[in-house]
Amino acid sequence: MAEPESIDDVASPATEAPSPSGGGSIFDSIGSSLESMVDSVKSIGSGIKSAAHYAYYTAKAAAGLAAGFAMGGTNALILPAGIAVGTWLGNVKNNQKTTYKQMANEVAIGGILGGVLHYMFAGCSLLGNSIKAAYGKTIGLIAKAGLGLATMPSFLVAHEYLNRAFIADYEPKPVEVGKQMVGPMKYIIPPVMANFSLVPEYLGHAYQMPVAAGVSVAYGLLKGDKKEEKKEAPALPAPGLPQTT
Repeated sequence: MAEPESIDDVASPATEAPSPSGGGSIFDSIGSSLESMVDSVKSIGSGIKSAAHYAYYTAKAAAGLAAGFAMGGTNALILPAGIAVGTWLGNVKNNQKTTYKQMANEVAIGGILGGVLHYMFAGCSLLGNSIKAAYGKTIGLIAKAGLGLATMPSFLVAHEYLNRAFIADYEPKPVEVGKQMVGPMKYIIPPVMANFSLVPEYLGHAYQMPVAAGVSVAYGLLKGDKKEEKKEAPALPAPGLPQTT
């Protein structure tokens, strides 16, 4: 993993105008204020600034994990590990730098998503078991698989808006669930559906979160998140010369 950036690499509100399309993170607003305050004291060494940076983002990751634990117990803490590993592999794939700040944000958001997914598993299991009791095992498994597929759009939306809420410099992405489902995500639809139906039926509910973490790793590697290169504008012809077609 590449060396994380120091506090000096993090833009502060005093030196960079906020983007109207950026997130409105309370956490990062506090963090940026702390970093600005530390940076304003010129006598403080870079080592202390870096330590403050690490301490802040460690606390942020811990807060996300605590929220996930409160909602889903220790099992919910498996998902953020998968999301973080998937992001790191995507960075490696696209030759992009991985920073401590990025990993801390992924763990924080992943912790909350782990708690959300815990409730999704529980709700779909309850409804699927009711269908199974009424119409038999086969219909019950099909219903659970369908419920798993139905949770994917809401999970994607939850992930996007958590990123916007808790990461100040996050660049919002349009919530186009249809395009995402037929993009890289199409490869993980079968394992997601199996995780809601076959995994709890034949392996047990305890295996659902580890499988979900594995799916997150695969998705991070597939999507990569590589930014498109900006296309250079065509050069204008010199004054007085005719344009070529």
